[in-house]
Amino acid sequence: MASLTTCSRSALLLSLRNVGTRALGTSAPQLAVAKTKSSLAKPGLKNIVLVDGVRTPFLMSGTQYNKLMPHDLARQALKGLVTRTGLDKTAVDYITMGTVIQEVKTSNVAREAALGAGFSDRIPAHTVTMACISSNQALTTCEFLFF
Repeated sequence: MASLTTCSRSALLLSLRNVGTRALGTSAPQLAVAKTKSSLAKPGLKNIVLVDGVRTPFLMSGTQYNKLMPHDLARQALKGLVTRTGLDKTAVDYITMGTVIQEVKTSNVAREAALGAGFSDRIPAHTVTMACISSNQALTTCEFLFF
């Protein structure tokens, strides 16, 4: 099961308030217009954009997802995120995802999912596997990558 970073928007903005952060999400539809790197940039500030959290629906183990690979599920989550927010894929600099349990056939679920969802092969991506805290840890590692 894969999920992109999920956390309370206010907590994220408070932790990053000095960095020039903007959040695009379903609760702010007026911001969900297609954005580019140049339209998001603020001179003199590092520009970290938290797009939105997205995850695959919960299902019992061994049921409907039984024949799908984790990167297939994550790919659908990424496609849904892009569709829902109107984000231009070229505006993305880094992708991180959290998984509950690492599947042995795919070493980097985030990378495979990003490529399958049509993101550039030049965009780095990594996967965090730490059980239930994975998506929160994925967000935290992104913060450290850009400071």
